[in-house]
Amino acid sequence: LVSEKVHKLQQLAFFKLVFPSYKESSENMTSRFYKFGVTALSACIGSIAATWVCTDRNTSAYVVHNEIVRPPKRKRTLPPRPDQMKSLQSGEEYDVLIIGGGATGAGCALDAVTRGLKTALVEADDFASGTSSRSTKLIHGGVRYLQKAILGLDFEQYRMVKEALQERASMLESAPHLAHPLPIMLPVYHLPAHNFSTSAFKLTFKGWSVHNKNRRG
Repeated sequence: LVSEKVHKLQQLAFFKLVFPSYKESSENMTSRFYKFGVTALSACIGSIAATWVCTDRNTSAYVVHNEIVRPPKRKRTLPPRPDQMKSLQSGEEYDVLIIGGGATGAGCALDAVTRGLKTALVEADDFASGTSSRSTKLIHGGVRYLQKAILGLDFEQYRMVKEALQERASMLESAPHLAHPLPIMLPVYHLPAHNFSTSAFKLTFKGWSVHNKNRRG
């Protein structure tokens, strides 16, 4: 009986000695798990916020609205080419002579006429029959050039993209009725490179659009 009581007392003493350390270790583990959970949750929230910013899910500020009341089109017959050639050969003086009737030439002619300049435009073929006939008519800023600038570390390609984005911002600001959003579906085969390129393009476009707007303001 004495030995059994001694054995029980030894067990009780050992339990009292071990239990506080066990309780302390449990509290430490709980604290560690809590800190780990808070860190993981913060990392998830940060990743979601970064993805939302890079992919630009809130694009309402960059949508161009072209809801403008347009006047009715006036039907006017275009004089035949021989008559136009005779008009050019009549010796009449012009303020501006534009060679090439593509998108650039026609745009320059329209701008010159709206400024009150007497303008003549000559074209060897039909209007927009060359490079302009094969254009996508998109003012995207040059995604392929940006890819070359990033992957090839080509600063000249970056400068080209920067200039194109500045012109794009100027066009959207001065003539919003000439542009409208066009949704396009593109197949993605290499996801990391695509995400990096598109995110860099959007960040670059936003930066130079804001820079151009602030400079004008």
